[in-house]
Amino acid sequence: MRVPAPCTVLAATILIAMELACSRPAERVSLAGSTHAYRCDGGYRFVARFEPERVWLFIGDRTLSLPQIPSTSGVHFTDGKFTFRERNGQASTEAPGESHAGCVNEPAAVPWEEARLRGVDFRAAGQNPAWTLEIDKGSGIVFDDGKTRSTFPADGAAGDVIEQSSEGRTIRIERTSGECIDRTSGERFDVIVRVTADTSEYRGCGRFARERN
Repeated sequence: MRVPAPCTVLAATILIAMELACSRPAERVSLAGSTHAYRCDGGYRFVARFEPERVWLFIGDRTLSLPQIPSTSGVHFTDGKFTFRERNGQASTEAPGESHAGCVNEPAAVPWEEARLRGVDFRAAGQNPAWTLEIDKGSGIVFDDGKTRSTFPADGAAGDVIEQSSEGRTIRIERTSGECIDRTSGERFDVIVRVTADTSEYRGCGRFARERN
């Protein structure tokens, strides 16, 4: 019996693998319903909000809407000029004269970016217990202490000290400019925040999403 030469077996194996790869149908992997805050090589940042077969990219003051196209792996969006790809948690962008790679989602930054996209003017958060504060001068103040979510009027929300009452609850917000480091993520913020809700006190960090008026 003739035994095939090792090179012949290797060549046949490679050929079969190539045929399988080429015959694999294009897929549409979905990340719909999620928001990612990417940091790329060199410090380049952008936010991606995924919808069914479309992604919205927020890059500085630019907003791009890219349709998804079939891809054999990961996700691929392009409008013919700007291209966004994501596979196994790694993303990249390509545009004429500009490309960025090594982009990784930073989950800790996502709530802050989502708040900014919603139009929130100021956001703060803290731990032990976990709490969040959002101030939108157009719609109100929302404080969540991890158990109860309360809404207060936004009157006087531009000041460094804010006091409000609503539905039997009172809140006092004190904001002081200064470096503040989040103990969980290690991220640095520029506002120190102290919140007194009824008789409980909460401390944390915050930042302005928009310029103060």
